[in-house]
Amino acid sequence: MESMNTLRQPSRAFTLVEVLIALAILAIGLVALLQLHVVSLRAADRAARQEQALRLASAKLAEALARPVPEPASGVGGEEEAPGMEWSVRVTPVDSSDLAGASLPDLRRVSVEVAWADGAQVRKVDLVTYVQGRTRP
Repeated sequence: MESMNTLRQPSRAFTLVEVLIALAILAIGLVALLQLHVVSLRAADRAARQEQALRLASAKLAEALARPVPEPASGVGGEEEAPGMEWSVRVTPVDSSDLAGASLPDLRRVSVEVAWADGAQVRKVDLVTYVQGRTRP
């Protein structure tokens, strides 16, 4: 039988305090990761909406340029096309005298703007091009 005076060997198990501290550190790390995940989901959604707006603007600009003479237009994206997005096409004549001596008759600025609500903010995408030499039939 062993004597009672022998020294106890150190225990190899964790104490309750050590386990609680480890769990607290783990919980703090998990909360930070979840917040980062939420931020990345919002950024991905914002990027997808911006891409959708850019595709709508490109399509409306192509439609305007396909006509013999680009015409002003406006509308709201449909459910299939771009839900909740408003678009407008503006066609304005450009005074060629402002162009450092270049003579460009019948020059027009064609711009397409697509706007949508993103929470409390209104976001926009603008595409602009210039066309020349198209006259009304």
